[in-house]
Amino acid sequence: WQVPLFKTEIKGEIPDKIAKSFSFVSLNKPNLVISGYRYLGNNKFHLRLIETKGIRQDIKLTFAYPVNFSVKQDYLYNTQKELTFSGNTVSLPIRPWEIIQMFVSFAAV
Repeated sequence: WQVPLFKTEIKGEIPDKIAKSFSFVSLNKPNLVISGYRYLGNNKFHLRLIETKGIRQDIKLTFAYPVNFSVKQDYLYNTQKELTFSGNTVSLPIRPWEIIQMFVSFAAV
């Protein structure tokens, strides 16, 4: 929405324990699109997802950081339900053509 995410580039030798690249968020299904995101400060984000092929399924979002809290919201940012998460992955069901708005808070960035 208002504040873009910025790419960080590491110059010089990259230690083996650091991945050469990793997305802020990765989706496990090709029919999902992140249509918007908003950084709220203090390791908190709003994300908006769209299912584009008319398929009901369970999806997983894998983030670059461990998730501390995550909820599904309506379009007025009211909480609809808490989402299941483990480590840096959030799991939730999605209906055909559904648009999902969610809030995610990270343990540390």
